Amino acid sequence: MVIFDGGMGTMLQSAGLPVDIPPELWNVENPDVIERIHREYIQAGAQIITTNTFGASGLKLSAYELQTRQSELITAGVRIARKCANDFDTAVAGSIGPLGLFLQPFGELTFDDAYNQFFQYAKILADAGVDLIIIETMTDLVELKSAVLATMDATDIPIVANFAFDEGDSSVTGTPPEVFAAVMDALDIQAMGTNCGKGLEPVENAIAKMRKYTPLPLVAQPNAGLPKNENGRTIFPASPQKMADSAVKLWESGANIIGACCGSTPEHIARIADAVRGKPVHRHNTKSAFFCASRVKLVEIDETTPVRLIGERINPSGRKKFKERLKFGDIGIVKQEAVRQRDADILDICVAAPQVDEVEILPRAVSAVANLVVQPIFIDTTDINALEKSLKLYPGLPVINSISAKSDQMTEMLSLAKRWGASFVALAMNDDGIPISAQGRMEIIEQIISSAEDIGISANRILADPIMLPVSADIGNANITLGAIRLISERLNIPTVIGLSNVSYGLPSRSILNSAMLVLAVNSGLCAVISDPTDENILQLLSGAEVLAGKDTGAKRFIEKFSTSQETQSYEEITGSLYDDIIYGNTEWVSHHLEKELESGNDPLDILNEIVIPAIRRVGDKYDKREIYLPQVISSAEATMSAIKILRSKFPSEQKGKGKIVLATVFGDVHDIGKNLVKALLESYGFDVVDLGKNVPSQKILDELHTDDFIAVGLSALMTTTLESMKETVSVIREKFPDLPIIVGGAAVSSEFANQISAIYADNAVEAAKIVDKISG
Repeated sequence: MVIFDGGMGTMLQSAGLPVDIPPELWNVENPDVIERIHREYIQAGAQIITTNTFGASGLKLSAYELQTRQSELITAGVRIARKCANDFDTAVAGSIGPLGLFLQPFGELTFDDAYNQFFQYAKILADAGVDLIIIETMTDLVELKSAVLATMDATDIPIVANFAFDEGDSSVTGTPPEVFAAVMDALDIQAMGTNCGKGLEPVENAIAKMRKYTPLPLVAQPNAGLPKNENGRTIFPASPQKMADSAVKLWESGANIIGACCGSTPEHIARIADAVRGKPVHRHNTKSAFFCASRVKLVEIDETTPVRLIGERINPSGRKKFKERLKFGDIGIVKQEAVRQRDADILDICVAAPQVDEVEILPRAVSAVANLVVQPIFIDTTDINALEKSLKLYPGLPVINSISAKSDQMTEMLSLAKRWGASFVALAMNDDGIPISAQGRMEIIEQIISSAEDIGISANRILADPIMLPVSADIGNANITLGAIRLISERLNIPTVIGLSNVSYGLPSRSILNSAMLVLAVNSGLCAVISDPTDENILQLLSGAEVLAGKDTGAKRFIEKFSTSQETQSYEEITGSLYDDIIYGNTEWVSHHLEKELESGNDPLDILNEIVIPAIRRVGDKYDKREIYLPQVISSAEATMSAIKILRSKFPSEQKGKGKIVLATVFGDVHDIGKNLVKALLESYGFDVVDLGKNVPSQKILDELHTDDFIAVGLSALMTTTLESMKETVSVIREKFPDLPIIVGGAAVSSEFANQISAIYADNAVEAAKIVDKISG
């Protein structure tokens, strides 16, 4: 068991750090304070101390016009920690925090821009002499991937990746612990875990879930409870003994490295160290199935799981209209097909067709679908450039479909899978084509597995496709494929998948043959099938085949699906309307459907109030019920704003909006992701928003409030060190505008804290928008 240190910001705040300067500046201006804190943590029992560099990215430092001093501030921070560590034989972890901006498609920051920021960040830390790098408090998998890859390229020292979960079940972007663990386990890092969050129990739950999906060492660094205000001071309620008790639970759940985060002190670390020091590493069983994951959902594939249905409909093959729309860059058709395949477990995306620019279209399609639906994605291409661009944008554990043993492809494709942590489909094809025997196809799969393992890709990241060829060409093709499925399952012990509809190519009544082949394949050991999930016959026969093949023990899933007492699951009808465009974030089609509404003689204000606003409210309801997640909400908000922009140009000049709101991140805090989300949603509800930005003094907010009639103020704070600033800002506003609703939120804020400072608490951006909507009447 290894002991990490505790919170730096809490200690700096106690030492008098002003809210209007970054903590990293004290590495130069008050190095004695930083050194004292490090030494206190070491003396308390910390075996790894963390540099005071959490906010030292060029982007964050630019908020204080300190970006040109990045190397100086980071190097000074490492020097102080190194001096203390050398005196006590302690390790130094270089801290890398989030950039504070959303990456595309939800923000302006590109993956490459983020990568460059993190590369410079990591290189300075490594050159200054840290022993390892800890990337912490991340909430977006795409940003975390850019940080991990940049750090891997900048240095060869160990990497720890930490994620922050809201309540133990997901991050603010909807990622649960099991998805995070599976995604990170596929990358070349040395440990992973969670820090910050909303108290002790959520971190305990997250560690227990992660342990099932990775054998890597797990790091746990919870906050000392949720902050609250007592006698004018912000305090964290978890006592040192309570955190020590939690540390034992974390160890039992699978944590190997334990420390603490916001609100903790050397006293907390001392108790934690006493509680778990010397405890042996627990041996936990981890799952070894084939995994793929979206941002929000993990899917396992092996002989024990249900046969996974992979939707095939995002493919222009044989579909003239689909191809034409792709040729002109219309991703709307891709989104529509993605939503229609709701009965699929996974979606396959292929855009390859003559005159379609795959390098441009495929990444857009992958990003759009990934942020629209919950299913994981198979990226179906043989174009190396299109594949790598798509992998950059994918916020989960992707699957490359496929990698064959062809000499001009395999090495490069495997290298991409290794770098990006992708699983893949191994295709039974080599330079000589497709073998005509089951044995030959199995041997090619075996060759691909061996080549993958040679570069560090484990066999459990491989799904084998023995290839289904049409029986119209050779009636024996079905038996060859069935034989290959059995051989691969029995001898190589990896799951199999086939493209089902190939069996019936060139024949009439294709669904009959497809269904018959499906039953035989499942009985032979098939684990996944690429098919049409809108074909009810396929869905029904798949359920029956699983029962007969012994893959549905006690026919539980079959009974649940077909029992007469079971209510049929109802889906919202997809009508291809403006309402649908907003519900499903189909911005590409908004203008077309809106023009149709206007051409039908509908009044612009009626369209807003009877279609647009009800649609975005429905999106909020779906979010509350966890039917959708933040990425889908943002996509819907973008579609709504597109509609509102057009509608406002049609309004009479005297027409007013629903009301004006001031938004700001409080003084001393340079994070504005949450505030920007609230702004987007409020605008999608039809409100006028005055965004004062981040690090905003209370006087600036007052000055703005005097300029017009505002219906509410929204304040955000991510850093616990700025809670006092939030309290002071609320007090100043309340003195001048006693009846004005003040809504507060952010990672550092709790409902209890909001009540204590006489503000309205919003747990997330959707809730904030709903509160303002209710205030406006």
